[in-house]
Amino acid sequence: MRGAAATPTAQGSWLLEVEGLHVHFVTTRGVVRAVEGISYKVKPGETVALVGESGCGKSVSALAIMRLLAKPAGRIVGGRILFQGRNLLDLTEDEMREIRGRDIAMIFQEPMTSLNPVLTIGFQIMEPLLIHLNMSEAAARGWDPISANFLLPQWVKSHWGKYAEGCAQAKRSADAANWRVAKTVFVADDDRAARDYGLGAQSPYRFYYRQLLAKLMRAGRANLFKTSRDAPDETVTLDGVVEQLVISGTVNKVVDELLAFRESVGDFGTLLYCGVDWADARLGRRSLELMAEKVMPSINTELARSAKEAVRAPSA
Repeated sequence: MRGAAATPTAQGSWLLEVEGLHVHFVTTRGVVRAVEGISYKVKPGETVALVGESGCGKSVSALAIMRLLAKPAGRIVGGRILFQGRNLLDLTEDEMREIRGRDIAMIFQEPMTSLNPVLTIGFQIMEPLLIHLNMSEAAARGWDPISANFLLPQWVKSHWGKYAEGCAQAKRSADAANWRVAKTVFVADDDRAARDYGLGAQSPYRFYYRQLLAKLMRAGRANLFKTSRDAPDETVTLDGVVEQLVISGTVNKVVDELLAFRESVGDFGTLLYCGVDWADARLGRRSLELMAEKVMPSINTELARSAKEAVRAPSA
């Protein structure tokens, strides 16, 4: 792709300035000059489309801005990329990580190659928000909260106060009915299936948390799995994570644990059933049936009963 010089404007500063960008790929068959001197500028609030035939360098130029070129083959060999006046090519990888997903984001063309197959889509969509945006900031922007299934109850509990704080900043009321909480749940007809499939060595839930734990530990997010932030990272184990975050059992056990969880974190509007890939389709499907037909009706009945008792109770 070859580009012409951008036309300057007098209407304020530029958000993005790409100046004389050159991107090469070094291959065994020689150097591929994918982008040759493209320049353009984008103002705040402006939409700019790069139009060209397949293979002309549109996606490569976008990957270069994000500093996501395949290495070691892909190389930016010339030019500047200024974002809010800051040259992205001068930043360290850690500094770029602070910008990606918060200030600059990219929607990739092919989900089959851009998404991690061992992590849920929900987690991968949520990850930038988890890293860059706290609950009060999200609420101030008008977003309603979803508390992730991989958070300990004490961290989930902390979300309501931050959500209410953000709502106050945005001058809107905080409604618990808008708070959604995800939990990893497996419901079985008998204790043995609940133990083996939900928590055992070959459990798909254990596999899910093994992958998630490794990823978050590498990213320095071990605190998510600690009951005390002062505890060393070595205290975080897969057994402990599964025990704390997976609710697995027969109908009555799951009902009791979900009600206890709600009691510990506070009232919320929607419980999101967080499943994982099925290792056994029959058990996975049965869990969904029991959740819908047995667990939730029992929980809703108990919540309605508690609400009636609270209304009848004399005020202090």
